[in-house]
Amino acid sequence: MLHGNPSATYNGINVIVAQAVVLPAAVASADAAVANAVDDLEFDGEGHA
Repeated sequence: MLHGNPSATYNGINVIVAQAVVLPAAVASADAAVANAVDDLEFDGEGHA
């Protein structure tokens, strides 16, 4: 899945183009890691979580 805006630059000879690619499995893994980290946070009921 493409992510973000494409980018282009010129090095004096060639035009170089790029765009980030995010693999669905990597997104699922990162989402799970964030969910686990949030679950591990302690919250005393005051302020912002």
